[in-house]
Amino acid sequence: MYINLVVEDLLSEYTVRKILSVVRPDLVVKSVYMEAGFGYIKSNIKKFWKASQHIPFVVLADLDNEICAPSRVLNWLGFIPSTGRFAFRIAVHETESWLMADRRSFSDFLGISERLVPIDPDELLNPKEKLLNLVKRSRKRSLKEDILPLAGKHVTVGPAYNLSLVKYVSESWNPQRAAECSKSLHKTIRALQLLQ
Repeated sequence: MYINLVVEDLLSEYTVRKILSVVRPDLVVKSVYMEAGFGYIKSNIKKFWKASQHIPFVVLADLDNEICAPSRVLNWLGFIPSTGRFAFRIAVHETESWLMADRRSFSDFLGISERLVPIDPDELLNPKEKLLNLVKRSRKRSLKEDILPLAGKHVTVGPAYNLSLVKYVSESWNPQRAAECSKSLHKTIRALQLLQ
């Protein structure tokens, strides 16, 4: 069965692809709709909903600073979708929280103790900041150079931030194990399992 993906960035795309490969290998991604940030998704969400009558859609956005995921869905779409052809999912608070939720593989990836990785990453208001702070504790110099922002530069992440994390997702991240520490990821997996 063919589906379309709508995501904020490359990391979100590969995260959804990894989840699908584990829980719904029968689904084939036909097209990916992606622009930097959530503005593109918000302004086109109703078009994606209408298009899902012809081909199922999976939409992933970050919660960011909003209070709850259902509020974001309701604010953007105007209703909570009930069809099994349109999965509008929200990462609480950012996709990075889902990556850290697989504490075992994430600590191995960074070369740090598992006890340093948050037990309940959905509770973090700024998961990206927490991730960067954990990378600072890594002994892997090349990883730090790729992920951390360069000194004196006005950027929030390093030059290969997305590429490094995409590699981690593709090679090591286990979404089912991560779902044990992330309620929002658990709900996303369930929604994808029910996608028709």
